[in-house]
Amino acid sequence: MADFQLSLDLIGFKMKIRNGLIRVSHGAPHDVWYPSQWTISSPPPRPTLTHSGHVRVHHTGVYLVYAQIYYLDSHDVISWVLHRTNPESDGRDTLLQCAQSSHSTEVLDKPNSCFSASALFLRAGDRLAVRNTGGDRHSLMQPEKSFIGLIKLADAEDPAQDL
Repeated sequence: MADFQLSLDLIGFKMKIRNGLIRVSHGAPHDVWYPSQWTISSPPPRPTLTHSGHVRVHHTGVYLVYAQIYYLDSHDVISWVLHRTNPESDGRDTLLQCAQSSHSTEVLDKPNSCFSASALFLRAGDRLAVRNTGGDRHSLMQPEKSFIGLIKLADAEDPAQDL
């Protein structure tokens, strides 16, 4: 099990942050995650976090994967995708996507969150990253507002090997 949340102490040096508000460029991974306390104290094996904000999977299996980003900006559409990369394969796969629209006639900052979850087969070596779609966005990266997590549901064989 792993649940990655923000440590405001950790990200203070990375960029200008006020109350956890950060600007993430279009296509850039959200990279200000930090393992929550209960994850740190969990016994291995557990997914780990890279310096670039990717969650690295160490054991093949079926996982419940969930993510939420809390946006605070004036855009009418907010959206993100969860991508998987693996050193043994080319490119990246989209595993989850979340999109929401909230139209307003005035230009004002709107708080909106976008949550998605799914049971997914993941391989050892997979790296997961949440990326914005649709342009630069401001997100509130506070532990209760923006998070990503994985819970291993079962060991499983690679279904591609049976083909």
